[in-house]
Amino acid sequence: MEFPDDILINNIRRGDRDSFAVIVERYKLQIYNLMYRYSGSAEDAADMTQDVFCRAFERLGQYKKQKSFFAWLYTLALNFARDWARKS
Repeated sequence: MEFPDDILINNIRRGDRDSFAVIVERYKLQIYNLMYRYSGSAEDAADMTQDVFCRAFERLGQYKKQKSFFAWLYTLALNFARDWARKS
């Protein structure tokens, strides 16, 4: 059974790390592809993807339901990729 993002987010906020694994599995390819477009390197993209999901987990309290979780995650990832490109 596939749960909607909002239910998974609520579970994560209550300490269910397995729900976060579901979120990672659901969106890792989209985030990886974005990171690859910015870095041009499979290895860097994989590292950046992991960093984005770590950052998302840390900032989950900032997520508001006004937009979809994926939109929030993608914005976070895009900002991360832009910062990475500026530093490189």
